[in-house]
Amino acid sequence: TALAHNISYPVTLDHGVPHGIACSFCLPEVMLAAVGMDAECDAALAEIFGDTSMAPKKLRDWLDDLGVAAQPQHYGITETEWQTIVSDAFAGPRGRNFLGRADHFPAATIR
Repeated sequence: TALAHNISYPVTLDHGVPHGIACSFCLPEVMLAAVGMDAECDAALAEIFGDTSMAPKKLRDWLDDLGVAAQPQHYGITETEWQTIVSDAFAGPRGRNFLGRADHFPAATIR
């Protein structure tokens, strides 16, 4: 969750999105960037979601069911700003603590 928190700070501070929503709406993408990077993490995700290749989609579907929009634009964030937020999040201390890879973090919503 370190990366999601790092992403959430500018989303909350600059766009007024409640912290829980700001942390949660990108979790499927964060998970996608982490799957396959660590066997222990994959095993934990498999316990919760079953097939880890479907885990990000299952989480996205659940968030959709809760009414949590996936698109940064929904929260007033431009595409350029979103790219900056994600880049800065990976470069920050919490981002460097993340076991996943930035090139596995998609810009688009998982479907």
